[in-house]
Amino acid sequence: MTATTRRWIGRLARVLGIVLLCALVLAAWSWREERRRVVSLAQRSPPAWVTRVASETRPQTTLAGARDSADAAILHRARADYGAGHHALALVTLEDYLAESPGDDEARFYAGVAALAAGSGRRALEHLQ
Repeated sequence: MTATTRRWIGRLARVLGIVLLCALVLAAWSWREERRRVVSLAQRSPPAWVTRVASETRPQTTLAGARDSADAAILHRARADYGAGHHALALVTLEDYLAESPGDDEARFYAGVAALAAGSGRRALEHLQ
């Protein structure tokens, strides 16, 4: 192999390295922006028509798995905390409830949403799987 060929191979390797580095930086930036967008969507309160339809179809104080008024009060408090923007507090309340009632799928869903809004993607996945 001649010296010229080695120089061209070296230049090509440097260019490919720079292109790869740029692609990695772009992918990391894109992932961070996507995560930021998903979290901002999770933190928004639902549109008024969604809230109205939900209140017409189901009482606000209970979820499907709530069997007595104590459960309903705990879940209502968690939903109120979430609605007020206290996502971590709602998550703790829902996780305490789920420790006693692990079969409540709707409470598990809300715990996943609260975890995502609180910035804990790993805990959100645990609840949503």
